[in-house]
Amino acid sequence: GETDTYLRCVSSLPTLLAALEVDTPDLVLLNVVPSLHVQTVRTIAAQARGSRIVVWLRSIDPDFACELVRAGAHGILRKTLPNELLIRCLKKVAEGELWIDKTVARHLIE
Repeated sequence: GETDTYLRCVSSLPTLLAALEVDTPDLVLLNVVPSLHVQTVRTIAAQARGSRIVVWLRSIDPDFACELVRAGAHGILRKTLPNELLIRCLKKVAEGELWIDKTVARHLIE
């Protein structure tokens, strides 16, 4: 069946954390800037209990991506992938799956 989709965009971490005090979204998509730290994902994961977190990166360093998953990210996605894959990733993560690059998956297993 049809489901309603509610999308809210925020432009800063303080605004996101304030929004998470009021509402718990199904999904949080983080458009990563170079200054993102693993602790930021930990903070969001702790405050957004029940939300699934997808981190959207320009490039994926396997070590950093593994740290993000351990910190609470449920999806790691390259910005260079086609929009269809972005949508597929968000749907899969919302359904409870983990979405990570094959390189990161191999790195996690090691």
